[in-house]
Amino acid sequence: MLSLNKDRRSLLFCMLLGDGSLFFSGGKRKDGKRGVAFQLIHGDSQVDYLMWKKKILESISRRELKTYSCMVKTGDKFHKSHRVKVAMRRFRAWRKFCYPKGKKDISRILPYIRHPEMAMAIWLMDDGTVNYKKSKKYADLRIHTDSEKPESMEFIVSWINDNFDVDVKVYMRKSKGKSYPTLRFNKKCGIKVWSIVRELILNIPSMKYKFRHFETFYQSNVK
Repeated sequence: MLSLNKDRRSLLFCMLLGDGSLFFSGGKRKDGKRGVAFQLIHGDSQVDYLMWKKKILESISRRELKTYSCMVKTGDKFHKSHRVKVAMRRFRAWRKFCYPKGKKDISRILPYIRHPEMAMAIWLMDDGTVNYKKSKKYADLRIHTDSEKPESMEFIVSWINDNFDVDVKVYMRKSKGKSYPTLRFNKKCGIKVWSIVRELILNIPSMKYKFRHFETFYQSNVK
């Protein structure tokens, strides 16, 4: 059971980096203010990952949580997904701080994370991709940070470099005529970060599949 408020906040913020969200939920309370809930949603293929996160969220909220089925629209299609959410009074203050002007700002979240290895693992599992080139027997890790501003990206890069002693870079990924900031870990940096987080990630079957090519690349380069 987690007892330290700072540790509980840190673990929730680890999940807030990627797919987790703090959102206004329900009507106004007796004091006239709206409540805020923390929510996680993952598709059918990642139910195991959602259940792993659910256990963490139960430790944070100190209550048993239910999982609900829902439909999520991606593009023009709806996909069956699963959702877990919980509301706590302190979430309202956290929402106000983490979402200046109504938009999540990762650079505000990172300074309060006391579990950087957990944060990196979740961030990779949520927003990470593997750039795999079979013909060259090469792979690198990337994290999509599409909505972050340039000043936030500078802080994010500094936080990663300080906590993992790697020189991560930002490149602009192009998609449908637009450019988005993306974190790129070169071979040396990717292998170092992966060596720290792989044990946790590979214990989740859907994530073991997602990162299978990088694990193969890692094994061939750590002999």
